[in-house]
Amino acid sequence: MGISYLCLFLLSIPFWWLFEGINLRLHNWEYVGSHQFGPISYFLFASLSFSTVIPAVLTTAEWVRHWQWVDRLKKAKPLHISSKKGVFVLGLICLLLLLSFPTIFYPFCWIFLFLLTEPLNAVFKKRTFLFGDLKRGDWRAVISLWIGVLICGLCWELWNWQSDPRWVYHIPYLGFFPLFEMPILGYLGYLPFALELFSLSNLFWKGKLPIDL
Repeated sequence: MGISYLCLFLLSIPFWWLFEGINLRLHNWEYVGSHQFGPISYFLFASLSFSTVIPAVLTTAEWVRHWQWVDRLKKAKPLHISSKKGVFVLGLICLLLLLSFPTIFYPFCWIFLFLLTEPLNAVFKKRTFLFGDLKRGDWRAVISLWIGVLICGLCWELWNWQSDPRWVYHIPYLGFFPLFEMPILGYLGYLPFALELFSLSNLFWKGKLPIDL
């Protein structure tokens, strides 16, 4: 295991704390049993848990990427999006709406960051999905990330279910038919989350990410 791969764990900590900060406005989830920890121990244990998010999703996606049927998706239907400024502005609008009207626009939490970082990656000539892979009709990395994050998400929700402490969800309008703690429609949020996870990591990473996607 290389040093660069270990750095993914360090990158993952502030990445997820960002969402914890946004959740102070959304109140979409809370941690039951967190009172058992003091402020310092809570921060340390939480950061340790958060450090696994990026490595888990990217490593699982890399495994999926080598499935034979996934490799055939390199010549799928292209997605033509050319306006980098338009995508960036859309990301800002999504962020503004979810912070201003969190009860209605909370799903934007899982897409706004991708819309902001993809144009920046294009400007800095880093790998992108909207302006690179998908524009060429290459869906392999995207599908791998989607499957990989769903595998991780199901495992996380299963391990969390009835544990102590654990997280629980408060999702307006869509909080029905839970699979473990997560309402079934909530799993759709994992799909754009995986893309923004990769896109943000790619933006702040010097050189190529240590994951073969």
